[in-house]
Amino acid sequence: NMWSGFGRSVNTYFVQLIERVGADKVVDTWEKMGVTWHNVDDRERATPGCQDQEGEDFCGEPDGWGTLTLGVAATTPMEVANAYATIAAEGTYCEPTPIQEITDRDGNPVAAGDPKCQPVISKDVARAATDAARCPVGQNSSTSKCNQGTFPGGLQVGDRDVAGKTGTTDNGSLWFAGYTGNNALATFHTDPDYLGKSSIGMRGAPHYIVSEEILNAAEKGYDKKDFKKPSDAMIYGKNPRDVPSVSCDSVEDAKDKMDRAGFKSEVVQGERSDCPKGTVYWTNPDGRAAEGSTITLYVSAGQKKDDSSNDDDDDNGGPGGDLPWPCLPPNDCDDRPGRN
Repeated sequence: NMWSGFGRSVNTYFVQLIERVGADKVVDTWEKMGVTWHNVDDRERATPGCQDQEGEDFCGEPDGWGTLTLGVAATTPMEVANAYATIAAEGTYCEPTPIQEITDRDGNPVAAGDPKCQPVISKDVARAATDAARCPVGQNSSTSKCNQGTFPGGLQVGDRDVAGKTGTTDNGSLWFAGYTGNNALATFHTDPDYLGKSSIGMRGAPHYIVSEEILNAAEKGYDKKDFKKPSDAMIYGKNPRDVPSVSCDSVEDAKDKMDRAGFKSEVVQGERSDCPKGTVYWTNPDGRAAEGSTITLYVSAGQKKDDSSNDDDDDNGGPGGDLPWPCLPPNDCDDRPGRN
């Protein structure tokens, strides 16, 4: 679900999500939150229609920019921090300014010092994003849907609710954006010459330590502002229904169950699983879903082999072993079979 995918920073989850939503809509939302495009390639991809001069090969379109979700666009900490501040402010974007207040000679505030703000995202969407962003830093969301995080317990700001997101690029660049109900920041730690095979220790990385110290200092003088829970409709979708269990059912039987339950269905060839070849071993989403939504049926490629009899196979599982496969919202996801 959105919470576990966000908390574990699973790229494959967000690739699926941007495919369903449409990359052009993501570009539009980024721009509303104050993100600008700092090089020619990014501007080409973000602008509908071919902007290239005659004779040049590259011509991008925003609806085809799926890699945007991986953080490939050039940006600045200021823009990232302000985008997260927009979420913290429940969808209200304010132009960045170093001025907190302008007063006249008598100490009365004047309008010239007021920030320029406008709502760009619905409050409920922003609240849901914040709820999911509590997972990476190890805080329990209001929905209790968190399932581990990339920076659990690393951001301690007294008794304040905190949220944030980590990001890495080829183990040589580490980002963190974090916020409370009052303040937001973005930091990064990078070394373009770093050739190591693993990221610098997360908790000890300087930008994480700096983030925690800055937020603690910034919160002084502010009253505690708790995050608000998103609506059930935002969490589960409108008119949520239980998704039928179709484990090891034939494709036709599974499609029939979905139809009778009020869902559409699509079939995708999956991997080896605990179910016989040609049967359905997983649905995405499972748990609950909005009435009329499309449920993806994953078809087994055959039952899993007994790996204990052959230790020479390279399953590329990495040092962490099997990883969960988070599914798209709305969902109550547990670990999925057949995913490494």
